[in-house]
Amino acid sequence: MYTNFAAQNQATQQWQQYQQPQYQQQQQQYQQTQYQQWQPQQQQQAYHQQAAAPQVVAPQQQSATVIEVGNGRTLRLSGCRHEVVGPIIRGDYQMVSMNHGKPAYKKEATGQGVAVMIYFWDERDGIASAGWWIGPEIGGNMVWGHHSSRSSSTPPTSGWNAPHSSPVDPTMTLSVATVAPPPAPVAAAVVAPPPAAVQPPPYMQRGAGYGAAQQQQQAQQAQLWQAKAAEQQKQKALMEAQRKQREEEAKKKAMELQKRKEEQAAAIGLRKTLLKLKAVTPESFDGVRAEVNKVLATELSKCGLQKDLVKAEADKEMKAAEARIETVKEARRKNEERLKELEAKKEEARAAAKKLLSELAELVDSAEDAAKSLTESVEGFVEKIPSLGTKALVEQAVSGPESEAEAATERAKAVFDFLKTHSPTIRNAPPPALTPANKEKKEEQGEEVAKEPTLPDLTKRGGLAKGTIEKEVAALKTSKAKAFSEAAAKQVLKEQEALFKKYDKNKDQFLDKSEIKTFASKEYSYAVPEDLLTTIWMAIVPEKAKGVSFDEFQRLIAVLGIGREELLDQETREARIQREEELAEKKKEFQAVIDGADAKVKALLASVAELSEAIREFQKDLKTTKAAAMLESCAKFEETLNTLATAMKEAEEEENKFVVQEGDEENVQLKTFIKSEKIKVTVQVKNVATQMERIKASLTNFKLQAARKEELEVKELGVKALALLKAHQKQKSLSPLAMFKEMCGGTESLSDDAFASFMESLPEVEGAEQKLSHDDFKRAFTALDEEKEGKISSEAFVPLLWKVMKVVKQIALTPDKSMSDTTVLRRLEEEEVLEVLEGPVVEEEVQRIRVRALQDDLEGWVSVVGTQGTLYLKEGGNKARVVKETILTECFEIDGKNPTTKKDTTRKVKNGEELDIRVWGKKDATGLTRMKVRAKTDGRVGWVTAVGNTGIKYVIVL
Repeated sequence: MYTNFAAQNQATQQWQQYQQPQYQQQQQQYQQTQYQQWQPQQQQQAYHQQAAAPQVVAPQQQSATVIEVGNGRTLRLSGCRHEVVGPIIRGDYQMVSMNHGKPAYKKEATGQGVAVMIYFWDERDGIASAGWWIGPEIGGNMVWGHHSSRSSSTPPTSGWNAPHSSPVDPTMTLSVATVAPPPAPVAAAVVAPPPAAVQPPPYMQRGAGYGAAQQQQQAQQAQLWQAKAAEQQKQKALMEAQRKQREEEAKKKAMELQKRKEEQAAAIGLRKTLLKLKAVTPESFDGVRAEVNKVLATELSKCGLQKDLVKAEADKEMKAAEARIETVKEARRKNEERLKELEAKKEEARAAAKKLLSELAELVDSAEDAAKSLTESVEGFVEKIPSLGTKALVEQAVSGPESEAEAATERAKAVFDFLKTHSPTIRNAPPPALTPANKEKKEEQGEEVAKEPTLPDLTKRGGLAKGTIEKEVAALKTSKAKAFSEAAAKQVLKEQEALFKKYDKNKDQFLDKSEIKTFASKEYSYAVPEDLLTTIWMAIVPEKAKGVSFDEFQRLIAVLGIGREELLDQETREARIQREEELAEKKKEFQAVIDGADAKVKALLASVAELSEAIREFQKDLKTTKAAAMLESCAKFEETLNTLATAMKEAEEEENKFVVQEGDEENVQLKTFIKSEKIKVTVQVKNVATQMERIKASLTNFKLQAARKEELEVKELGVKALALLKAHQKQKSLSPLAMFKEMCGGTESLSDDAFASFMESLPEVEGAEQKLSHDDFKRAFTALDEEKEGKISSEAFVPLLWKVMKVVKQIALTPDKSMSDTTVLRRLEEEEVLEVLEGPVVEEEVQRIRVRALQDDLEGWVSVVGTQGTLYLKEGGNKARVVKETILTECFEIDGKNPTTKKDTTRKVKNGEELDIRVWGKKDATGLTRMKVRAKTDGRVGWVTAVGNTGIKYVIVL
């Protein structure tokens, strides 16, 4: 019994060893053929099923309680009765990533198979598309299996549909795989054929008919395996022969490689020698060329295949070296010619410098001679000065030395003019060819060495000569002045002697009192008072003398001059006193004008101060003051300021009265008085003007604050009015356009009165601070009238009540608010903008809203947030930002003109500028996508190009 069991076990193993691989290969080929035929049909079927959003398999076909596979990283899928899908999806899966918050698993492709993924998909495309899926890729159109569980965090162990549209397959299970150790590698050995008597094990036999047919089949299999064994022996022999052939080829390649290395070494050695030709000179060229030829003769034959290449390189380098040598020789020849030309130019420069030095030496000699002669002439003139009694004699005696001084000065000037013109030429000349060594040699041989003049020596001599001449010219001027002074003194003495003799009538060598009176009267028109004569007699006339002698005549003239000056001073003092009295009288008359102007200016200053204080007091309560009251007070202040400006003009007219009257133009003191008083009034007037300018600036700022406050109040009123409108809209479930029609009452636009009347009819909003008045609503209207036309069109009104949302994650747009409706109108893309038409409403614990896609006007229902908390929509889409500079125009057509507008209102909108969308983008005749916006920077409303006709984006929606 044991023997039979062992034989059966051995037979089973042999059958598995030989028969099972063939069976597996045939099965794989069959599956691949089936898959290739099934795949296109399945892809088309899956695409139509997804577009039609088919219902999920009835829940009663699945298990009521979902059992999860757990957190294992390796899963094993087994079972699956489907003959095509089963072989594809069965196998081990590794966790590779996450999708929609849950793990995804992958089975790698083997052989000609395909990779398979197990992944989760949430309800963003509807409940019918949610659950666990089996397919070749995540989110693809082709799927092979499905489980509708949305609550399990890992794949369910059972209850799978495979294919996904078929009923639940109870044989298909998922479990955590236990990874077995890899099998030992099988040696590539020849497999011996099974023994002839091998039979399948009893449990594989097919009944009692196992007989002659089975024995014949065994014999055929034995022959087949014998043929396979012989083929394997043949393959083994062929592989051995190929191995030996490879070894021979490797040995041959090694020998060839060694030969190539030797050839390469020889070539490198030759090239190193050739490098010497690059640095060769005319002197070393012959030696280097001989060395290169020698190396070529001995080493070139060793270069093998590189022989011709190296020989060509050597020829090329040799020719290049010969060309370089010729170039160097030519350069040297040209350099020698250049040096000869340079030496000839130096010789010419030396000759020119020598000639110039000779001319300079002659000029210096001439200047030195002139200086010597001038010194002698000046000394002779100085000796003659005492004998020169008149100016004429002085002029005659000094004429000769002055002529010599002029000539000497010209000669000195000639020297330095010559130096200024020619010293650079002399200085830049090359040194003389005679070197100190040659000079010493000549001196040793007793030859006379000629001393050539040098520029420094001649410059020094010329400077000394010039200094001497300038010194003597100065001495001559001093001596001449001294001679003139002495001659003049002698002349004055003679004139005084003649004058004394003229009035000494009795010729007694004295002037008595009568003679002195006559002298003063005739010479100075001065009547000498008796007291002055007494003083003169006591001070000048000696005791017992007859009168003033000639020796005291000069003192007499001085005393008479003093007496005459005192008399003139007294007369001047009396005239001054009289003028001062007249000036005081005129100042008294002018004081009335001064007092009148001063009173007006002071009154003006008080009024200005009062106005300034009133403005300051009013500004203390600006926070609690309404804009209307601010503007009213500002108008009153401006009226007062205008009154003060009129008073200011009157004060300036008073200032113009400060002028000198006719006939007083020469009265300097009166002019000075009037000018000083005018300055005082002018300063006060300017002070008033400065304060008024400050008040004017303060009022300007005050008006700006009031305007800003008015703008804020109007804006706040506009917000309150919009809140009332939205509350009414929500209560009545009206669209923005329907709301506009209700307010207009059949007209095409909404006026401020109609708006205010409608708003007054609305009930108050719960929690509102106070009810707004008719005027408040009219002010709110100005905030809503963005185009400042005094009326609001439907196009401008609708965006005020717009509610738009932006898609932040792809989601399906469905025709019905029910979550069970799986029909998909289309998929909404990220960044798409939607107008909210209805909702939100809660459907199966999900907020649903009815929207209109502004991209194509398609209407439908969409979820705001998914069941797992995924956000699909957010508020936004009514604002935009400029990403490429464009222009803001008044009309929809980019080149359109508004007939009511006289000036061009087009302006640039710069990159980064933010806009409020008023009309969604639509294309014009040229293909430009145009959008009506309001610029946040200045509130301007107009049309901009959002997308160009070539696809360039100018504006993006935020």
